Amino acid sequence: MQKTQDYADLTTHRRRSVLPPDLQGTIVELTRELNAGSGVLARLSDYIGAIETLPASSIARAADEIADVGKLYRRAERVGASRVIASLLSYPSLQTDLHALDRHPRLGHLYMFHRDGRLREAVLRRLDDVPDSPFTFASIVYRLNDWVEEVRAAAFECAERLFPKTSAAVIAEASLFLFAQLPLLQRWGPKERALLEDTLYRTDVMQAVAERLISVRTGKTAQALLFALSRPGLDSLLPRMARDAAQPMVRAVSLETLLSRSARWPVGYGHEWVDKSLGIRRRVRLFEHRAVEHQLDLEELLHQGVQDRAAVVRRAAVSAMIRLRHDLAPAMTDVAHNLLQDKSSSVRSRAKFFLDNLP
Repeated sequence: MQKTQDYADLTTHRRRSVLPPDLQGTIVELTRELNAGSGVLARLSDYIGAIETLPASSIARAADEIADVGKLYRRAERVGASRVIASLLSYPSLQTDLHALDRHPRLGHLYMFHRDGRLREAVLRRLDDVPDSPFTFASIVYRLNDWVEEVRAAAFECAERLFPKTSAAVIAEASLFLFAQLPLLQRWGPKERALLEDTLYRTDVMQAVAERLISVRTGKTAQALLFALSRPGLDSLLPRMARDAAQPMVRAVSLETLLSRSARWPVGYGHEWVDKSLGIRRRVRLFEHRAVEHQLDLEELLHQGVQDRAAVVRRAAVSAMIRLRHDLAPAMTDVAHNLLQDKSSSVRSRAKFFLDNLP
């Protein structure tokens, strides 16, 4: 999963930016060309090429920063103390921007982030470019949750038109960020959420997601897997992820899901009492669950888990041994005795608990 980076902010009041310095300069020059009304946007292709390299996870910050760097809003700019001069230096009118959009349809990749909701709506109704990068895909998803109802409606129509044509590789890369965002998007309605979920859980997308979860060595991929397990799209791919994923936490989550025959995913936070008499409680994460059906041999999965090179996977396997101890074959006792010599103290303590609590 591509990681969001911070750069020096060269054009606004912010100290840091998710936009590389070259992109910040390109936005300034592109909007200068627009304001000059020259009719030739020499930097438009440079801008589009640059934003397509941004990670999907930068979408919220990038949307704000692109608008600020490009001064994509409609109000008079205050110059010094002179309000008279300020009133003369207003930004382009809506009709001027719509005319520019008609002449340069790909300008929608910039105006997608305009502060004026009428222009964002116009962009989405005109947009014909199939998203060919995770960032451009995420930018349409971001508008499905726009604060303006008309923009959300236009984004829904745009997504209906373009998402079925979007490649599985693009959606899969973006989904490693978007899965965790689904519970946080509150402005949209059921049809917008259903459209996005149906896109993320397409069969070809699920296969591509599994490949990414297996190969990616950095980032919060295990968190993405937890959220993705809310629907059964990845269930058949869990055995391979439990065996081959590069990140230990992905192997651990996959193995634990198979051993418990249950998937769980975060749905928010609640509180539990530590001491009700003193009014002391702590914040805890809440999960929902669903059954995961498979015909795999649980003891073979346990053997695989306890032999894993990562302690977090071995710990997940021994914890499952404790839960399943009433149903395991006697031979698993020998496995537990061997784990008393494990390098990880947490694995050793669980193995001892298993042996001390045999039926």
